[in-house]
Formats: sequence, structure tokens, C-alpha cells
Amino acid sequence: MNLISLSPLAYVSLFAIAVIGLPHGSLDGAIASFLGFKSIKSFSKFLFLYIIMSIGVICFWFLFPVISLLLFLLISIYHFGSCDANFIINKIDKLIISIAHGGSVVMGVIYFQKDISFQIFEYLSGSKIYLFFQFVDYFFYLILIFIFFYIYLCLKKKKLFKNFIEIPLILLIAFFAHPLVTFSIYFCCIHTPRHIVDVIKNLRKKNYNYMKIIYTTIIFTVLSWLLGLIGYLYLLPTFGNTEAILKVVFIGLAALTLPHMILVDGFYKPETRKSH
Repeated sequence: MNLISLSPLAYVSLFAIAVIGLPHGSLDGAIASFLGFKSIKSFSKFLFLYIIMSIGVICFWFLFPVISLLLFLLISIYHFGSCDANFIINKIDKLIISIAHGGSVVMGVIYFQKDISFQIFEYLSGSKIYLFFQFVDYFFYLILIFIFFYIYLCLKKKKLFKNFIEIPLILLIAFFAHPLVTFSIYFCCIHTPRHIVDVIKNLRKKNYNYMKIIYTTIIFTVLSWLLGLIGYLYLLPTFGNTEAILKVVFIGLAALTLPHMILVDGFYKPETRKSH
């Protein structure tokens, strides 16, 4: 396996993903309470299922790393796109905008920085995943088609342009910057603030106790940091510093993304739409 050395900026990006990006998922405790898991018994049940699902993702990743990596990329495209197109009601428009947004983030980074991206993937999967490498260009061209359709929608509905400009901005950054830098900029400066603002806005409508938001967010964040540190110390002797950090950050993200996505996209968003 080829060794790569991460620049100080790449390490800062990983730190930002863990410290700034992670807390947006830590709002899941507040979301669960918003959805009705308010008693100690019901919240404990929610927390138990959340943790079991996360552990299941981690186990599945170590058993089937290549499949897990590819599924993580697909899930990320869906989740990022779904978040960015949450304001769209029309299903066809929502599909176009979701794939354009989510795909530009994930496939844009991979397409413009293939060598570094696939070195990182090699660390995460233990394989060079040649088949995916051969089709990267075609996947990116497919995303471009959806982006062109998105441009057409912007011409019809001028209000869509405000969100559309994120796409060329991310692609421009992806062209010049390290993949970890581009991802951290999107994750920490676009995706995370958008989610936090949306959740707090909806909780505020329900007169939700802000102290509960703070407490549950702190608990989830600190717990995630502690588990990440334990995972890093466990992997360090076997894989070394760079690979251990990459595995902890991205396998950890995958482990948190699945239950987070099920909660947010499957239960929270439909519930908030009912109240609008």
C-alpha cells in the first residue's frame, strides 16, 4: 500500500471535520426528543438503537471494506443532496437538485483529485478499487448532466440560483485544493450550518427548551470524540498515524451518517413538512 503524508492543512481539515462538522450530527439527540423520545425510557431506547446501528456499520466496514466505501459515497451523495434540496417540493426538481448538489461534492472531489482521492480510498478499503477508478469520469459526466438540468431550472425559477452557486464554488475549490480540504470546507461551512439552522428553527417553533439542545448536543459530541480517540489508539499500533486518523474520521462518519440519515431524512424532515 502506498504511503501518503498529509500536509498540515489536511490535518487541520480532518480536525475541523471532527470538531466542527461532528456536532451537527450531535443534534440528533434533540431531534429525537422533538420527535417524541422525551422520557428516559424512550430516549434510552433511541440511544441504544442508534449505537447498535453505528456499531453495525463499523463491523460491516471491517468485514466488507470495499462495499462499505462505495455505499458510503452513494449515501453521502444522497444525504448531502437531500439536505441541500430540502426546500424543494416538486419531486422531479428535488431529484435533479439533490443529485447535482450531492454529486458535485463527492464526485467533483474525486474527479479533480483522482490520485490523492484513491490513495485515501486505498487506506479506507485496503484495495485499489480499480473498477470504480475506471468509471469515475463517466460518473462525473453524469453529474454534469444533472447540473445542466439544474441550470435550466434556475432559468425558470430565479430563486434557485442562490443555492446553485454553491456548486461551481465547490468544483472550483475541488480543482485546486486537497480532497480533505474541499470536503471539510463543504462539510463544515455549508452542510453543517444549514442543518443546524434548520433544526434550531424548527425546534424554536415548538418552543423547545434550548438547554436540552445544548445538553444533548454536548453529550453526543463528547461521546463521539471519546469513541474516536479510543478507536485511534486501538488502530495506531497496527496502521500508523495517517491511516489510523483517516479510518477513525471516515469510518466514524459512515457509522454516524446511517442512523443520522434515517432519523433526519426518514422521520425529522417529513414531520417538519407536516407542520408547514
